[in-house]
Amino acid sequence: MQLSLKQLFIGTTVLAILIVMHRCLLDSITLSKQDLTHTSISLIRTAVKNYVSESGRIPQKLEEIEEFLLKDGTNDAWGRRINFKVEQNIISIESLGRDGVPGGLGDDRDILTTIEF
Repeated sequence: MQLSLKQLFIGTTVLAILIVMHRCLLDSITLSKQDLTHTSISLIRTAVKNYVSESGRIPQKLEEIEEFLLKDGTNDAWGRRINFKVEQNIISIESLGRDGVPGGLGDDRDILTTIEF
């Protein structure tokens, strides 16, 4: 039986979540909303790379990669949509933290990653 790229990605995502949950239980650590948002952004980053690999083009909108993500995979841990911006060959993926405005400290700090193609 051959798995599609989408099925493989979802399976890998579930496995990654289970590993993180297992590690947290062993360490008796509760994931913060910042940690959960970091995970969401990492999953979006992986979905972008899978999309580019499969389609040969850079997605211009977050909606183009939603099929590679779990439900609500485009929201941060505070329930706000993660920002997705493309400028030339650089994609920025960002959460504005708990307060939803640029900048801040602690849970209010922004979480940003970029992918350059």
